[in-house]
Amino acid sequence: MKIQGRMTRGLPGTLASTIIVGVAGACAGIMLARTLGPERRGEMAAVIVWLNALTLIGNLGLGFSFAYFAGKEPKRIGGLWLLSWLVSILWGGLLALFGALILPEALHLSPVVSSYLRWMAVAIPFMIATNQQAHLLLGSNALVEFNLLRIYGGVSYTIGVACVAAMGWPTVRNYLIAYLCTQTSACMITSSAVIWRLRPVFAWPRTLVRPVFAYGLKSFLSSIASQVNLRMDQLIMTSVMASDQLGLYAVAVSLSGMLAPLYNALAMVVFPRIAKAENIEAGGGQALRHIYLAALLGVPTTVLAILLMPWVLPFLFSKDYSGAIFPARILLVAALFQGVNSVLGNSLRGLGEPGKPALSEGLGLVVTVALLALLLPPLGILGAAIASLCAYFVVALAQVAFFRQAVGLSWRELATPRWQVLVPNNKIFGMRFDFASNRIRRLLGLPVAE
Repeated sequence: MKIQGRMTRGLPGTLASTIIVGVAGACAGIMLARTLGPERRGEMAAVIVWLNALTLIGNLGLGFSFAYFAGKEPKRIGGLWLLSWLVSILWGGLLALFGALILPEALHLSPVVSSYLRWMAVAIPFMIATNQQAHLLLGSNALVEFNLLRIYGGVSYTIGVACVAAMGWPTVRNYLIAYLCTQTSACMITSSAVIWRLRPVFAWPRTLVRPVFAYGLKSFLSSIASQVNLRMDQLIMTSVMASDQLGLYAVAVSLSGMLAPLYNALAMVVFPRIAKAENIEAGGGQALRHIYLAALLGVPTTVLAILLMPWVLPFLFSKDYSGAIFPARILLVAALFQGVNSVLGNSLRGLGEPGKPALSEGLGLVVTVALLALLLPPLGILGAAIASLCAYFVVALAQVAFFRQAVGLSWRELATPRWQVLVPNNKIFGMRFDFASNRIRRLLGLPVAE
């Protein structure tokens, strides 16, 4: 029961909030697809993809760094808070100018997409500030506030999309205005939550700047590589493929993310638990539980979703998007590896190894670029889906290898089934199972078999 308590504490709320955000996002995606059609849906996807890319660059990897140091040095929240605002305003402002003045011309986007990207760039500083302050809450283990803020961001945008559609104004411009309103209001609410929950006092973090940015740089390389792996296909497609094909692919991507709430919840919960662990052994035990749980829950659900895809996709998005069925099936398998990767990556970051996810994602990025160049011209969106699947699989192998080294386990020990993840007392119908080695049992906090 002690293990069950540690495993579930904080997870139900995080999982529930992630499910709510996922359902809200799915509803918004369905409304956008049905009211815009493939071509205009592709135009909107192009703008959002580039906004998120610039925001990722603006974060500089400091989100996880703030979370890590907020957990390790809670008395210095004020300095971390000040640093987050300086980065958001100064660096985020420069990126907003770049996104408005230079990026549309450099990418040779269509006139419509270019115009939307120019004025939507104002959202970038707000998005950076929201992300970094939310990570302060996450690192401080303020999961209630963190989860409520995530719910607000997802649900408020869905409500905005629904209002635009209900009022008969279903245009890309109006939907983007709803997106901008959500981002600015989320920033203000997140800042208020930090003030209320953490009581920060502005103080220049002179001795924290160097370690925060050092950790952030390693995390930044990981985040950049991870998100480029995740979005490289869409980023390239915005310039080389027709908008209707990008619209089909955006629908396939959105459906493949149906299990993202589970993986995201596990990844969010595991990071502060490992960061606050007493030692590597305790942190490794926490990581193992969450990694196994992600795989054990994800595999059967993914198989079921693949079987139902030919009926689910046309029903939700209309028959206009039937061309996305096969790519969506491939992306579902890719999403399984990507979900486990998110848990593995946060586990390594919590163990103080932010550079290892960066190396893994960098290797995956090489695979992504090579396969996109090879498969995208002849196969289109199907080739992009295959490239994503191969890249995520390579990243998973690399991160498992790094995790194994970090906690001192062999490949055989990792591959052995672990009933203890779902059955903490190691019994099923009164029968005892002793599959785990003594080393694994110590990591999981179980009695060592004699």
